[in-house]
Amino acid sequence: DALLFTRGDGHAVDWVWNQSSNRWEATDLERVRTDGVTLSGDCAAGDSLNIRQAFTFLHKESEVDRYAARYVMDYPEHRYRLDIAWRVCRRVEILTAQTVRYQAQNPKRQGGRTGVDGELQFVYHLTFTHPLRLTIACRDLWDDDFQFVPGQEPPVQLVSASLAGNW
Repeated sequence: DALLFTRGDGHAVDWVWNQSSNRWEATDLERVRTDGVTLSGDCAAGDSLNIRQAFTFLHKESEVDRYAARYVMDYPEHRYRLDIAWRVCRRVEILTAQTVRYQAQNPKRQGGRTGVDGELQFVYHLTFTHPLRLTIACRDLWDDDFQFVPGQEPPVQLVSASLAGNW
């Protein structure tokens, strides 16, 4: 699939760094124009393996000059995501999502403009009277220090286990 788009937003508000007051301030960016391309595709290898890829390119322009912004004008210029779902056998699945991003320039972001994010899940389907799923997962698989929000600590790596079911 391919999508080419342009979008205009009037009076978009963003948190912009004010160098005079040395703090973030809500600012009307007036008109923001976003141009982009998204390319994506799915591939299934039989009943056990599904692969999805997506790439997005974005470019934004605002009528307001700014030193740094936190949300609207802080965006991934390039983003690639790969999702894989593999049913190893009837009761076991392995799921992963991997993302690489190259973020818009932002002087308030510590570290680089490139971030990697990964998730991995092992799912075991228990079959009793009521089906249960045991999931062991890791978020921020690569323990990357990319700041998703400039000036804030990056998320920490999280390993979890859960048991879920329907009844």
